[in-house]
Amino acid sequence: MSSAQVSVESSLLMWALAALIVWMAAHVMLGWMRQAQEEWEWDFGRFRQILVAGIVFGTALSVAVPLGLAGEALSFPIGYQPTYALTLWLGTVAGVTLLALVPVWREEAVSAASAGVLLGLAMTGLQIAWILAVGFRPGIQWDKAFVAAAAVVSAAGTATALSIAFPYGESARRYAYSWRIAAAGLIGLSFLAGYALLLFAADLPTQIGSVYRYELPGSMISLLGGGLSPIVLLLMVMDLESRRRQRRRRARARRRGETSAYDSVLVPLESLPPVPSRQHAAVAEAAAAALPPAGPIEEPKP
Repeated sequence: MSSAQVSVESSLLMWALAALIVWMAAHVMLGWMRQAQEEWEWDFGRFRQILVAGIVFGTALSVAVPLGLAGEALSFPIGYQPTYALTLWLGTVAGVTLLALVPVWREEAVSAASAGVLLGLAMTGLQIAWILAVGFRPGIQWDKAFVAAAAVVSAAGTATALSIAFPYGESARRYAYSWRIAAAGLIGLSFLAGYALLLFAADLPTQIGSVYRYELPGSMISLLGGGLSPIVLLLMVMDLESRRRQRRRRARARRRGETSAYDSVLVPLESLPPVPSRQHAAVAEAAAAALPPAGPIEEPKP
């Protein structure tokens, strides 16, 4: 097998792993957002659910972008500036958390679509920032048309995904669990499509080196993030599924309890007269036959 074929298979593996991480993280994010939306009061528990959604998806994006760069057939190893990479991760988590709060805070179709547009633009900006964090030399000359196309594709895809995941009005009554899976898959596809356009706009094969190759190696991020992230996300998906089943069981039990209480109010058992059995009736007849006949009742003399 030639080195070119090995490079192509490695690139496809990295891109498939990045897509899997983004899809699973989007599924977890949408699940926690949905749970927060079903709460009645704005307390710490509700904000904690939104924070979990932001941390999961923000971290997944910060892992998937370096994985995509690791899948590029470059002739030199790449690295990242550590402070810049840490700032990008924290900023992504904060931004995704704020955007996840919008559809939960304002339950409107416009809010979900607007948050999706901003999330797509944020994904494109994050991809550009991670590419700049490598410190390519002699420097990237961006093709602005493809950068704009990447932003449009990402924004349109994520806006549609959030609109599917958080329907309102008549569509909310027909909401199904499969809609969330489809929305998460659409977010993953939007990430990949926008990232591919952006890498084409960067024209990375023209670069000859990375300034930060010895500071934070990209191979370490790919190894740790690509190895641990799918396992953690799989456990979180299983936890969400168990929580969803528990909520469904509680809802069914609550409906059954309300029906039983309603029936008991309509026909209370305590108010019904006792039904005599045949044995009791026979005993009563025998006792009545054994009694002497009652004589005429004499009126008292004056």
